[in-house]
Amino acid sequence: MVARHLRERTGKMALGGGRERTSATVTALVVLIFVVAKFTEGAWIIVIVGPLMYMALIRFNKQYERESRP
Repeated sequence: MVARHLRERTGKMALGGGRERTSATVTALVVLIFVVAKFTEGAWIIVIVGPLMYMALIRFNKQYERESRP
């Protein structure tokens, strides 16, 4: 949503961008707190494997898009 607000800076959309940024920041802080708090309880595997899986899926998607182009 932040990207949309940055593209369409008109009227209320300009004000909404600040709310979206604030929400994204608070969410990131909460996730960071949970990661730090649960890291020693075994959540480290999710912290490591999650981003690796995300990057692999993005790479597969790009490969599929390249193959589907004529």
